[in-house]
Amino acid sequence: MIESILYKTAIYCRLSLDDGSLEESGSIQTQKMMLEKLYLDNNFVIGN
Repeated sequence: MIESILYKTAIYCRLSLDDGSLEESGSIQTQKMMLEKLYLDNNFVIGN
């Protein structure tokens, strides 16, 4: 039986103040989406 190895990881996104907004920007949402896909594709677990 082959065991899957799960790695606990964290996501780090950086907000640029250049967009002039204190709200969550589109770039943050894009960063989260890209990192979540990368982590899930590589058997990482986003955990606390």
